[in-house]
Amino acid sequence: MHSLSSRSSLALRRTLRAPLLSRRTASTPVPPSAAAPLPPSEDEVTMVMYGDGFSRTVSGRHGETLLNVAQINDVHQIEGACEGCMCCSTCHLIFDKETFDKLGPVPDDEQDVIDRAPGACDTSRLGCQVRVSKILQDAKIRVPSEFVNQMI
Repeated sequence: MHSLSSRSSLALRRTLRAPLLSRRTASTPVPPSAAAPLPPSEDEVTMVMYGDGFSRTVSGRHGETLLNVAQINDVHQIEGACEGCMCCSTCHLIFDKETFDKLGPVPDDEQDVIDRAPGACDTSRLGCQVRVSKILQDAKIRVPSEFVNQMI
């Protein structure tokens, strides 16, 4: 037999779970996964990611990270080993000076990771930290041929 406190606990768990279970109905749409391609929209931005032996026109929606955009568009040269936690530099990207300047200053913690990335330069950023905006429309973004997974 359950004590009063365990009954109360059980009732509380049921009460807390019940609204969560009842919110989804057959007519409630399931949100798309983070990696699913998104339908075209007016807030979509198109850019080119290129590197040794490849060039791909990609598109992403305002607010998505460039790492996510690369993954959705099958740019396999960008690994993203830390899944966007800013600790591996496997999503290192290089921008032209004009685009880089429009992105704003690089935060110190991001710069610390970039400084350890092979081929880092004055216009390097991490794809997990740069979000899609109109600034990136038609930008040409270079993916370095080498990277070091700093998590290993």
